[in-house]
Amino acid sequence: MATIVTKLFNIIQPERAYFGQKDIQQTIVLRALVRDLHIPIDLKVCPTIREHDGLALSSRNAYLLPSQRDDALTLWRSLQAGQEAFAKNPNATPAVILGAARTAMSEFINKSHRRVSLDYLSFVHPETLHSLSETDSSKGGILVGAIFLQGGTRTIRLIDNMILA
Repeated sequence: MATIVTKLFNIIQPERAYFGQKDIQQTIVLRALVRDLHIPIDLKVCPTIREHDGLALSSRNAYLLPSQRDDALTLWRSLQAGQEAFAKNPNATPAVILGAARTAMSEFINKSHRRVSLDYLSFVHPETLHSLSETDSSKGGILVGAIFLQGGTRTIRLIDNMILA
């Protein structure tokens, strides 16, 4: 992805480039690339656009069966549980914040009768994507995750994130 975007930047030479927060991990990699290679681009991150129920807009949503719609919200609801833990105590440790999100995730997976499986759920540093430890979360971080939805003829992978600051 970084190589392709670098080639595109070199060909087009834009002044600004816009990327969505939904793909925050890619955006963080691109920010580092732009900084490290001194590419003269103003990289803008646009907020995630969500549907009325909170599901992040994605081309993959078109593959969701009506019966998968509620299951698709599993990740968003888990991220919200982490956000609530952070809002109640901004000095909470990463373990507490991630624990709240993981507990919610487990409850949702149990309710889905295993139609949902967790790919990953992490609380990471906003510049390095390294997992936050007990001592380095005072400035917040990013809850990131991905799930797999089973059903129909395909498995759908959805990603989402939430910035906690």
